[in-house]
This record gives sequence, C-alpha cells and structure tokens, in this order.
Amino acid sequence: MANDLNDLDKIKVKIGKNIAKYRTKAGLSQLKLSLMVESDEIYISHLEHGRRIPSISMAYKISKALKVELYELFK
Repeated sequence: MANDLNDLDKIKVKIGKNIAKYRTKAGLSQLKLSLMVESDEIYISHLEHGRRIPSISMAYKISKALKVELYELFK
C-alpha cells in the first residue's frame, strides 16, 4: 500500500513538472494559465509542485490552454 502512494506521488510530480514546463514554454504566468482554465493561481501552483493532481477535465483544459496534447502532461 505504501508503494502505491509513492507511485501516486511520482505521478503528481511528473504531471506538475510537465505543466510548469509547457506553461513556461508558452510564456504564461501561473495567473494567466489559471484564468484561461477558470481556476486560480494557487491551484496551478499546487499542481506544479505535485501537491494536487488534476481531474481529467482540468488536465484537458490545461492541455488546450498550453496547446499540447493531453498525453504530453502525463509523459
């Protein structure tokens, strides 16, 4: 069970790093991205630092805002 949590933490960190990478590449601030996906800056920060994991619908909105394929956030 502890191993499962460790795997989930790794996934959250991976997704967060990818969001940050593509957001930076797009020249967007966390605030700008949050406005584009109808969220808030703190939520985007939590995602990027691996403290939260986005729902599929939020991941989809983020991928569209960043102009990347959804799967790119999970690579």
